[in-house]
Amino acid sequence: MTWKTFIEPIHDILLESLSEAIILTDTFIAAGRKKEFDVSAAYNWLSGRRKCKATAYFSDKNINYKELFNYFKKRPKEKLQSLQVAYRKQKDNSSPIDVRTNNVNLFCLSLVNQFLDLLKFQRIDEESEDIIDLLKNSDFFNDTKKEQLKSDDKINIADEFRTGIYNYNIMEFLESAPNNFPYASIVEDAFSFACHINHINNAHKCLDIDTDIYKEIITFNDFLFKYLKFLKRNAVDAVNFPLSFKLKSDDAIILEKAEKNLKRLKSRCRKIQKKLI
Repeated sequence: MTWKTFIEPIHDILLESLSEAIILTDTFIAAGRKKEFDVSAAYNWLSGRRKCKATAYFSDKNINYKELFNYFKKRPKEKLQSLQVAYRKQKDNSSPIDVRTNNVNLFCLSLVNQFLDLLKFQRIDEESEDIIDLLKNSDFFNDTKKEQLKSDDKINIADEFRTGIYNYNIMEFLESAPNNFPYASIVEDAFSFACHINHINNAHKCLDIDTDIYKEIITFNDFLFKYLKFLKRNAVDAVNFPLSFKLKSDDAIILEKAEKNLKRLKSRCRKIQKKLI
């Protein structure tokens, strides 16, 4: 991907009132550039006449990823979804932009990683507490499968769990060994489910908060997060987890640990399911 192919869809869909050069300049400002540059420089980078010397603007090869994330995240959700479709049509397999996820936060984070790729800097380390917190507060593109709730809605977390384990294919995830997942995005689905339950617990007034089933669901979700962290530690590309996942090796010890985790998770999940019937 080039600066042109990255910025052009943002201009066409999100910010058509601004020139592409201004938009590119604004992304550098949001990312915390250390040195100013004239808009004409941005025009040259977009046209390919000159290359951007990234270290001149980010001398330590670090950017303010939170501000750049928010630069994208604050845009209307429906426009972000249209932006995702535009990038999908580019069919750039080398790009970190997640053109399939239903998770708005993961999509915006992938835009930040694309910005880093263009600077030729290292992608975001998702092991950091800041990134984990950023992704836990999940948001989703509106569709019939994962409809958004208003922050003041009073809901039963049990109902969200009951529908979520099917919408996010959780049982299929729990029935699969980490070296034999049935489809590529199944880990991302499980991560999105865990984030969804966590978001509901933190942002909504759960009517069933004083019940045993509520406590069991939260405990299950905590174990699910721990298993996902285990998968990330043993992933070939931990930086892009959960957008992509491939087990580092089929080591017997890793698979044995995974089996123990899965056994515990399946047991807890089925116990909850029986109580919800």
